[in-house]
Amino acid sequence: MKAKSFVGILLFVLTSSCWAIGPNPSHDWRSFDSDHFVVHYEAKNRAQAEAAVTIAETVWPRITGAFQWQPQEKTQLILMDDFDVANGFATPLPFNHTGIFLTPPDDGELLENSDWLELVISHELTHIVHMDKRRGAPKALQNVLGRFPLLFPNVWQPTWLIEGLATYVESEPDAHRGRLDNTLFDAYMRLEVQSGVKSLREINSDGRAFPINKAYLYGAYFYRFLEQRYGDQAVYRMVNDYSDNLLPFRVHSNPVTVTGKAMDALWLEYQDWLRARFAGPQVAQSGALLIDTQWQLAAPALAVDGSVYAVVNDGIRQPQLQRVLANGQRQTLVRVENGARIDVNQRGEVLIAQPEICANYHYYYDLYRWSEADGKQRLSHCGRYRNAVWLGDHGMVALHNDSGQSELQLLDRTGQFQRRLYRAAAGEELPDFAVNATGSLLVWTSKQAGQWRLQEMDLSDQTAPVRTLWHSDTPLLSPHYRADDQAVLFGHDRDDRLNAWQVARDGSGASRLTEVNGAVLALTGSDEQQQFVTLELVSGGYQMRRHSLAAETVANTDPVAAGDIAPTSPTTQATQTTSTTQDSTVAAATAQPIAVTIRNERDYSALETIAPRAWFPTAFVGDGALALGVEVFGQDALGWHQYTFSPQYETSEGEWLGSFIYGYDQRHFLAAFREMEVTSSSENDDDEEEIVAYKLRTTTQWVSLLPWLRLDTRIYSGIGIASARETYQIVDGAKFELQDERVAAAFIGYDSRRGNWWSEGNNRGQMLSLLAESYDPFDGQYEGKVYRADWRGQFGLGATTLALRYTEARGDDGTEPFELGGHYNSEHVGIPRLNERDLALRGYDNGEPALTGKRARIGGVEWRTPLADLDTHFMVPPIGFNRLSAALFYEAGAAWSGSSSPEQYYRSAGLELLAELKLGYRIGLQITLGWARGLDEPGGDEAYFRLGRSF
Repeated sequence: MKAKSFVGILLFVLTSSCWAIGPNPSHDWRSFDSDHFVVHYEAKNRAQAEAAVTIAETVWPRITGAFQWQPQEKTQLILMDDFDVANGFATPLPFNHTGIFLTPPDDGELLENSDWLELVISHELTHIVHMDKRRGAPKALQNVLGRFPLLFPNVWQPTWLIEGLATYVESEPDAHRGRLDNTLFDAYMRLEVQSGVKSLREINSDGRAFPINKAYLYGAYFYRFLEQRYGDQAVYRMVNDYSDNLLPFRVHSNPVTVTGKAMDALWLEYQDWLRARFAGPQVAQSGALLIDTQWQLAAPALAVDGSVYAVVNDGIRQPQLQRVLANGQRQTLVRVENGARIDVNQRGEVLIAQPEICANYHYYYDLYRWSEADGKQRLSHCGRYRNAVWLGDHGMVALHNDSGQSELQLLDRTGQFQRRLYRAAAGEELPDFAVNATGSLLVWTSKQAGQWRLQEMDLSDQTAPVRTLWHSDTPLLSPHYRADDQAVLFGHDRDDRLNAWQVARDGSGASRLTEVNGAVLALTGSDEQQQFVTLELVSGGYQMRRHSLAAETVANTDPVAAGDIAPTSPTTQATQTTSTTQDSTVAAATAQPIAVTIRNERDYSALETIAPRAWFPTAFVGDGALALGVEVFGQDALGWHQYTFSPQYETSEGEWLGSFIYGYDQRHFLAAFREMEVTSSSENDDDEEEIVAYKLRTTTQWVSLLPWLRLDTRIYSGIGIASARETYQIVDGAKFELQDERVAAAFIGYDSRRGNWWSEGNNRGQMLSLLAESYDPFDGQYEGKVYRADWRGQFGLGATTLALRYTEARGDDGTEPFELGGHYNSEHVGIPRLNERDLALRGYDNGEPALTGKRARIGGVEWRTPLADLDTHFMVPPIGFNRLSAALFYEAGAAWSGSSSPEQYYRSAGLELLAELKLGYRIGLQITLGWARGLDEPGGDEAYFRLGRSF
């Protein structure tokens, strides 16, 4: 009898904060309380924590009032400065907690008028209140069982309904805040309408199709559609109606009481609403096409010779730095990381800012220099330089982020800090910047309180004041100097379009340079031929185009008459720490901060939150056995401690069973299992089954890791202990010990495997692990030592993957033998499974004498290819399928004792069908259906099913 942990599965899928990187336990973490929150923060971020809780307490009444729901317990609010990206997370399990990344955004749809902390806190707290809300039977059962995952109906909605709602609530149209109705968001949806609005089944599946923000996009506009078509309260009435589902997933019928329509009919009406809202002629694309539609495209840089550099990601291979020559020829120069930013100088040297893992805990940006002569060289370590540009030939200017505070720094050619150029004021963000060709002028965009500015500094005169060239109440993006330094080119959100503009530095006005159908996301300065390059959003991805300033100028605009743009005089001054003036309209529409009382400041303690918040009864009946138990789970707020505990008591024989799994800091793990198997039973005089004999198996494993983490390689070393004991018990009779194994182990592993958005699993890199185990420290069934080496290699062939496998294992004479056979092979993810003697060889039964020995060797090759991205999810029943793939394999292995090599290898071949299954909209599972044929005696045909894609 083996107890299955359904709650454990749900925990793994939904609540695990298994950060390989994240909060470092060695840092000084602190906590304090407010009326509705417990805030956790590093001591150095005390001011940011106070600002965050003020925002949280300010928006809390608006959100809870809209949902008519007040969570019973305080929400755990975690301020994190471990990631140089703008993001956050929220979950109600096992308690309400949300993590806020302090680094502000500097590109994409998050660049809108909201203050970053206000935007992300409003979004994540909407998740908290929405997913925590329950009524009726779920609420009543939670009073008994606690925070059991299935008793949170709103957790089990499609992603687009959850993320769309938070995006809808974060947005304040009257104040031009939030992503909904933002120009870039509109552009994404306008292009969706032009290319064909996606079906409800595809959106429910949340598959790979572009755009990757489709859950936010379609969800947010859906709620706006509900509001406009069915009234202001339609959104929250629909949420309320869903919140009493004892059996969740009732998505199809949920809208009926509010709209009179089931979800499939309502979606058709929504599609018509989208088409009407975004109707209009398409604008013809202008400019010469340099790089056609790509899944991701970023960071255009124009060289003096007219060639263009960019970061190109086709979704199959690792992102690449590419160069487009003047004749249109494209050259791949070097591989880079996703999210890399670049700049090129007159020498043809490329400055690269890209992410890396710092000190095993942090995802920070660092600087690299690439040249054809020297290749790629690293300039900084844990530098936190999100972007950088060349300053002539002698240095560079870099944007440095720390604790959400941005500043522009002057560095030398080697990346060494020289001096601070500009430090952002409190609440000010510095999304982007540029230097002119001679290195004498620096321009940057500044965002504060809903106001945007182009600001300039004369680098040749350290006493010169900062001056404002331009300001607006809509986003200003990607500034660059024109070749003659008489104007600054920039992206501007105006008239519901993001286009390229230029503003004269003498204050004489601005003109629009492009008219695009989608949106201009970034641009370069001009070259000597007065040409510049734009990165544009188009249907299905991104394009890069070259434009001529003279030919592309669309209109000369009187900015004062236009009303929404107003230049300031070139002599207008701003100090480096003075806040810019807040627009009165935005200020009036923004909730005023409330006074927050901070209480009980203290050192962080995991004990405050680690207690279990729910329990669930477990039982097993069969073969005369009756086992009853409970399952509990929990973690602390920072996710350092995580556990599940599932004790059971078997009433017939009085045996304690169950499991306990604990992890600390994703580096130390302990697991224990005790299982009972009834081997013989009989009926008594009352025709009831009684146990005659049974087996008890107890297994434990402890492993501790020491990792060295980088994005492209992960190295692990560690130690561990494992034991397995099995006894055979005759009821009211003898007890026999069948197994008593205890080993100590040491291991080291290297893993550079990685995948891409469109690839079939990992499509590049290698894994090598070396494991040494010894029975000798313990008095058990076996003695001696065991050594094992495992290698996996993945090689991308377009969208397909060639995977290779090799295992070599050797044991001393007194060790437990290896057994080849079966289809299951434990995944290798840096944590080895100790005391494992079963090695998969498909097409053969495990335990065959010919495939058993003290030594073992297996090699195999597998070719995997995608068949179709189905991307469909049904509502009744709530089951979906994303990608369907196939794999062909051939492998051979042998097990033997004594001699140095085997007498015979046993071969097998077969095929597998791999499907990405989605259950209840939220649980994604990889399932494999396989068939294998053993090509040598005692092989045969084997059909099998398993979870995962182990190889």
